[in-house]
Amino acid sequence: MRRFGGLLILMVVGLAPSVFADSYTYSTAGCFLGTTCSGSTSTMNFGADATLTFTDATAAGVSSGTTISLGSFNFTLLDGTGAGIYNDLFTLNVSFSEPSGVNGNPFVALVSGNVFFSAGGATISFASGSQLFNYDGGSFTLDLNANPIQVSSANPNVDVDATIVSMPEGPSVAMLGVSGLMLFAAFFKKLSLKGDEQRGLT
Repeated sequence: MRRFGGLLILMVVGLAPSVFADSYTYSTAGCFLGTTCSGSTSTMNFGADATLTFTDATAAGVSSGTTISLGSFNFTLLDGTGAGIYNDLFTLNVSFSEPSGVNGNPFVALVSGNVFFSAGGATISFASGSQLFNYDGGSFTLDLNANPIQVSSANPNVDVDATIVSMPEGPSVAMLGVSGLMLFAAFFKKLSLKGDEQRGLT
């Protein structure tokens, strides 16, 4: 009985890897409110005192569970004599070409920045650190590794890192469940017949 049970578990588990997407290809587009988001960068001006620039990212053949970059922020002081507080909104769209048919919502953040003479920085606080993406065969989440993200004159370059977490594809999970039930039914039927034989009922 123990041998058959172990075999059954291996058969069911052996089906599991096929129910996850195993490769992701994406590109990002970040944009500050009121700016022209053309090319691969978008820049927020802190008056004449500083700038905060976001640079987009692309990657192909990414596996689930690995750390990926969605782009990077760069904070640059321009004038060491000014002072002020600055606020803006930032939207980060992540578009997937693999797997096919992916759709999801963008990451939206409040940007709070300040400059005080020769120092300054910004905090990018995302409303949600995780987004759900659906595609033709299932879904996955994209989770930010840090939220909020902070840049400063002392630490001017910061990557926006995230992790893709695959979820089972709906139809495949259903098939896995049906297959598992059929295997269990066959297994226990075999045990029942064997028990009847031992008791002399057949």
